[in-house]
Amino acid sequence: MFTMGIAFAIGKASVFKYISDDYPHNIGVVSGVVGLAGGMGGFLLPIMFGALVDLTGVRSSAFMLMFGIVWVSLMWMYFTEVRPLDAEQALKHPEPTHFSG
Repeated sequence: MFTMGIAFAIGKASVFKYISDDYPHNIGVVSGVVGLAGGMGGFLLPIMFGALVDLTGVRSSAFMLMFGIVWVSLMWMYFTEVRPLDAEQALKHPEPTHFSG
């Protein structure tokens, strides 16, 4: 649980780092919305954990739900941050073309 808490803290810190980078003039408003989303997650996730245990009867279903949330978050991060960055770098530094003839 300690390790998971550390991982969550690192994740939270990285979210707020993105806020300061992407919204430098609206840090307070965006931080409030992110805090609201985090609060809703803290309220809804335990309810969802209990409902999953009741529905499936599998005690590890909470970890399955967390795995699904992390997987969706990683895919979202890839498509919104990493992929556009790769496309931007490709436009700045195009691959050289080699003609043989």
